[in-house]
Amino acid sequence: MAAPLARYTPSLLPRATLEAIFVVRRPLLDRIGDRIRAAASSPSRNHTLLVGPRGSGKTHLMSLAYYNTLDLIAEGARLQAAWLPEDPWGIVSYRHLLAAILERVLTDDEPTPSHRDSEDDLEARLISASEAGGPIVVFLENLAQILGQIDDLGQQRLRHLLQAHGSLLLIATTTRLDRTLADQAAPFYGFFSTTRLEPFTPDQATDMMTAIAAHRGDDALATWLRSPDGKKRVRAIAHLAGGQPRLWAAMVESLSINDVGHLIDHLLTKFDDLTPYYQEQLARLSPHQRLIVIELAEADHPLHIADLADRLGLDQRSVGKSVSDLADRGWIAPIDTPVADLLDRRRTYYELVD
Repeated sequence: MAAPLARYTPSLLPRATLEAIFVVRRPLLDRIGDRIRAAASSPSRNHTLLVGPRGSGKTHLMSLAYYNTLDLIAEGARLQAAWLPEDPWGIVSYRHLLAAILERVLTDDEPTPSHRDSEDDLEARLISASEAGGPIVVFLENLAQILGQIDDLGQQRLRHLLQAHGSLLLIATTTRLDRTLADQAAPFYGFFSTTRLEPFTPDQATDMMTAIAAHRGDDALATWLRSPDGKKRVRAIAHLAGGQPRLWAAMVESLSINDVGHLIDHLLTKFDDLTPYYQEQLARLSPHQRLIVIELAEADHPLHIADLADRLGLDQRSVGKSVSDLADRGWIAPIDTPVADLLDRRRTYYELVD
C-alpha cells in the first residue's frame, strides 16, 4: 500500500509518487524542460510563470521540473539549481532574495552570505557562481508575494540582473497576477512566458483519480473509475467539486470500491475536512471580495456584476474590480456551460470555481 499523499505540500512526496500520479500537464512540463535545456547551451533565457490558485497543481509541476533539472545536471548539463521555500516569508528584500539563491548553490568551502554583504556584493557573487558552474535555474513559488516584498527598486534591480547577465533562469509560480505582474508600468509586466493552470475537466479528473488509485494498488477502484458508471458519477459531482486537482486528490485518497455507492457523502466529508483550509484562504481576501464569494455561494447560480452590486448594495465599478481580482486569484470564473445560452449574452456571468 502506498503512503498517504501530502495534500498541501506535494514537494514532500517521493519523486516516484509525483511521477506516478502526474497527469494532463506533461506537454507543459516538457516545454519548461526545453527552456531549461536551452539555458544550458545558449544565451536564451525564457523565464516561466505558472498561474493558478492554491490546489491547482503548481507545486507538483514545479517539483517534477526541479527533479528533471537535477537529471540534466547529472548528465553533464552546465546548470545549477536553487529551489526557494514555498512560503517565502523570510525573503523581505532584494538582498534577502539574492542571499537565498546564493545559499543554495555555494560549495561547502565557500562562505555563506551575511548581513554585511551588500546587494552589489551578492549580485557579483551570483554572477561569478554562474560563470563558474553555469546558469542558475531558480525555482520560486508565490512570485507576486516576493516581488511585493522586495519593493519597486528591488524589482528593477532584479530585472536588470536577469537581462544584463543571464546568470539566472526563473521558473516561478503565483496564485494571482497582481500589480507587480499585470501593471504596464511594473518592471515585470510581460516579462514571463505565462501559463494559467486551468481546472481539470471531468475526464482529466478521472485520469488523475485513476492514477492515484493505481498507485495505491487499488485496481478495482481504478477499473471502476474508467467504467461508464464511474465516468458518469464523476461528471455528476464535477459541479460540486470544481476542477482543482487538490479537491479530486482529497476525494480519491481514502475512497475504496465499497464507497462508490455513497460518492456524494464521501465528497461532502472531504469538503468538511478542507473547511479550515478555505477559512484561511477567505481570511486573505478583502472584505468586498469575501462578500462576493459568499453571495455567489448563497445564490448557487451564476451572477453578473450588476446583479452582485445590487444584491450587495455596492458601487458597480468597485464590484467589477473585485470580481476581476477574484478571477485572477482563481476563486471565480466566467461560466462556460450550455446554460450560458439561456442567459443574457451581453453580460458576463460568474460562478465559483470550487
